[in-house]
Amino acid sequence: RCVLLATGEADIKVPLADILYAEAENVYVNVHAIKGNYSVRMSLGRLAEQLDETFFKAHRSYVVSLKFISKITRKEITMTNGDVIPLSRGIYNEIHAALIKYL
Repeated sequence: RCVLLATGEADIKVPLADILYAEAENVYVNVHAIKGNYSVRMSLGRLAEQLDETFFKAHRSYVVSLKFISKITRKEITMTNGDVIPLSRGIYNEIHAALIKYL
């Protein structure tokens, strides 16, 4: 499965399996993927609707791929590329259960 991202220059088809995480910033969503980063004008919620069950909303501004999580603490998630994502309070048990179910 893929998601179609309408950047300013072109529409780019990105496989869901290549997306590490998405980050909301004002009216844009920055999609961090294996082959690069893409900035699209849309809400994080609208992007999340196009993603599958391998993604988890870890924070009001972040959706992460369970596939690329390397470490979880009660306050943050470390991705395989080294990026650190904040984790909302009270979400640790949910993401821990989702990660175990994914594995």
